[in-house]
Amino acid sequence: MSLKIVSQCNSSLQRRLLHMQRSAACAVPCQPCPLLNHKLPNKQDMTRQCHAQAYTPLPSQAQVVICGAGIIGNSIAYHLTREGWKDVLVLEKRDIGSGTSHEGSGMLGLFKTSAQRQLVTHSIDLLKQLQQDGHDIEFVQVGSLNLARTRDRALSLKRRLAAIKPSGIHVEWLDRHEVLRRHPHLEGGDLEGGVWCGGDATVNPISVCRALAACARQQGATIVEGVTVDSVHSDASAHVTPRVSHVCTSHGIVKCEYFVNAAGMWAREVGEKSHPKVRVPAFPAEHFYLQTTQMPEAVDLPIVRDYDAHTFVLSRGGRFIIGGFEPQAKPAFGRGIPDDWKQQLMPDEEHFQPIKENAQHRIPLLKSAEFLPLINAPDTFTPDGLWIIGETPEVDNYMVCCGMNGNSVQAGGGIGRAVAEWLVHGSGGAPAAADLMAPFDVKRFIDLHNNRRYLEERTREVVGRHYAIVYPGGQSEFSRARKLRCSPIYSEQEAYGAVFGARMGFERPLYFDTSHKRGDQPAKMPPGSYRKPAFLDLIREEYQACRECVGLIDLSSFTKIDITSVGDSP
Repeated sequence: MSLKIVSQCNSSLQRRLLHMQRSAACAVPCQPCPLLNHKLPNKQDMTRQCHAQAYTPLPSQAQVVICGAGIIGNSIAYHLTREGWKDVLVLEKRDIGSGTSHEGSGMLGLFKTSAQRQLVTHSIDLLKQLQQDGHDIEFVQVGSLNLARTRDRALSLKRRLAAIKPSGIHVEWLDRHEVLRRHPHLEGGDLEGGVWCGGDATVNPISVCRALAACARQQGATIVEGVTVDSVHSDASAHVTPRVSHVCTSHGIVKCEYFVNAAGMWAREVGEKSHPKVRVPAFPAEHFYLQTTQMPEAVDLPIVRDYDAHTFVLSRGGRFIIGGFEPQAKPAFGRGIPDDWKQQLMPDEEHFQPIKENAQHRIPLLKSAEFLPLINAPDTFTPDGLWIIGETPEVDNYMVCCGMNGNSVQAGGGIGRAVAEWLVHGSGGAPAAADLMAPFDVKRFIDLHNNRRYLEERTREVVGRHYAIVYPGGQSEFSRARKLRCSPIYSEQEAYGAVFGARMGFERPLYFDTSHKRGDQPAKMPPGSYRKPAFLDLIREEYQACRECVGLIDLSSFTKIDITSVGDSP
């Protein structure tokens, strides 16, 4: 490798260049070389890099390279070493937990769908064990109150409760008076009731992150801070699908068998830098938390989730913490994540004010509380609100674990174990892990889902979806970032009153509103309901028309398979 350095380099950068020159013997050269566009580090970066080099030199190869030393990355490293794989390298561009793992509410909730609940269950068991082993992670199992203001919300919670009970999780429905007995500071005059989930807990996120890193190191993993992943490369010479071969970093080349993209907010950027490119449809949104000063009442109180107010309140470390999932969220970093992202994100008091007022309505004690400055702690969200876990279709042995939608702390332990088992034993050797990961498979997305404009627009809506009622029967379609893919006759369908849903980004009619007239505004889905929907009679008429007369069905959105053979073979 021939390098001409025009700028006067500091000694740290010279060592890095020398390391890159020595690593040039890699079987598959990196194109383009990351040093061609290298920027000189600032003083803070130099200090961090020298510190990392002085105490943890970068190895030239590893069995598994994990990008990101947040809760997810450290958990995967921890569980891999528990499975017996010691040649594990975790790369962190700054410090351990310095990304989105540094901030967060610290809630752990079991009142979730089946796969999510099983992953969170292991997280709680793991964190409980870490606390017992002497790691001060502030783990407290306080339970939670999941509140309902409306009849539909109450029915939604009861339906989920019925699905969770057979799993053995302690959940029960409480009427308004029982809810108030569980939380002495709660205002409940407008409540229908709520669900008590006794296994929910709170924890300190950054302490969890550091504890997992310490345990992983103790068990044999290597964690190097101050190292940026510049690109991920693959070898397609002996494989139908390219397979991970090596990683180019700011400190040199590392050969590897497996690569795990657990880069949080930066996961999509890392995917873009991979060769070939890997789609990671995840986008950051601003996420706000407000803490009170120390209050004697903020001790071991249940977590309060007021879904209809899009608000949650918990107590941790003698303080109340207020947060929420607002219906109209604010996407962050539409033009890329800058190095000084923490300085560029400003607290938006006006945007957060409705959540604060809802919290003060639910817990009147907060009206007289003193508050610390509002925290803007962005998190990464996916187009459908589900996590992303799994091997990419573009590159074999390339795992993506990101898009936690604000659930990194509570999902980290379970995801770490599932991914580690999948890597060590394969999908066939770890069927339980494969089943848990299946609902979150990255293969559920197509390339169009990775479009920046689409992700930014969908993120505005998907954040609030976490506390919204999702009605059955396709009544709760997303309204933003639509028309990604349309049939050639979409305009005619719309003119005839089609009400559309989206499947794999493809717009297709759910039913036709016969009261719609050509020239009217496009027909829309009516408000959701658990009772007989208004469109049921229309669907019955369509069914009878197809059965007794003739129906025309547009199959544009369905999968097509071309079957060919050699020569004239049948």
